[in-house]
Amino acid sequence: MFFTETIYSQTITFVDSELKQYLLNENCIDTNNDGYPDTNADMNNDNEIQVSEALTVLNLQIGQLNNPYNITSIEDLNNFSNLQVLKVYYNDYLIEIQNLYLNQLHTLMIDSQINLEHIDISTLTQLNDLRIEGCLNLNYMNIQNGSVANYFSLFY
Repeated sequence: MFFTETIYSQTITFVDSELKQYLLNENCIDTNNDGYPDTNADMNNDNEIQVSEALTVLNLQIGQLNNPYNITSIEDLNNFSNLQVLKVYYNDYLIEIQNLYLNQLHTLMIDSQINLEHIDISTLTQLNDLRIEGCLNLNYMNIQNGSVANYFSLFY
C-alpha cells in the first residue's frame, strides 16, 4: 500500500535565496488588506518558510525602495498558491517576470523595475486587475491570459 499526503509543515526550498531573505526579514504580507504590509512571511519565527505559512498569504508586496536584496527571480512565489494580490516594485535586479502559476491571483502591480526586460503573465488566468509602470527597459510583454481585465493600465 502506498499513501500520498501533502505535508504542509514542509519547508520551502527557494531557488532565489535573496527572495527568501526578503520574505523572512521584511514586512511584506498585508494581513488586514489595508494596503500596507504588516508582517513577514515567517509567521512561526523559525527562520524558514513552510508550505503552511505560504498558503495563508493572500496579499504580498515585494518592494525594495531602501532594502539591500538582489532578487533576480520571483518564480519561487508559486509556492504561495493562494496569493490574490501581488505588488512588485523598486527592484533593480529583476530582469524577467514569467512562469508564474498563481491560479488565485487577481491583482498584479509591477512598478519601477529599472532593468526589467521581459514580462510574460500569460499563465495568470484569473488576473483582472493589472498595472505596469516605470519599466524603462521593457522589450517583451505577453499579457494574453484568457481573461479580460476589469482594470488595466500601462505607463511606459
